[in-house]
Amino acid sequence: MSILTIINLISNSIIVISIMLFILSVFGRSDHQIWKYKQRAYLAKIGLGISGCGALLNILTLSTPAPTEIVLNIGLSLNFCWLSLWQYTELKEAKKLAAEKKKRAPKPFKSKV
Repeated sequence: MSILTIINLISNSIIVISIMLFILSVFGRSDHQIWKYKQRAYLAKIGLGISGCGALLNILTLSTPAPTEIVLNIGLSLNFCWLSLWQYTELKEAKKLAAEKKKRAPKPFKSKV
């Protein structure tokens, strides 16, 4: 197995894992902004699914594409890794803000009359 095959295997593995995490963090939440436009959401879901399947097939076949495609796969793996990490931190911050907002909510006024 050549070094290019190993690099391609690693980058495609990162792509598959990152896409799965990204899909779970975005499409797994019914309150996510992406559902504001359902057609765009489904288009994004289909595109991510096809990209993930292509990366998975590259892993299963242990292909050694041209060096330019390997560079592309490395770039895609970094982008998808960043996207999934960003969505995870956004979700974490949203939960934290919701908890703080709940604590600071004014208590209902009770009349003594």
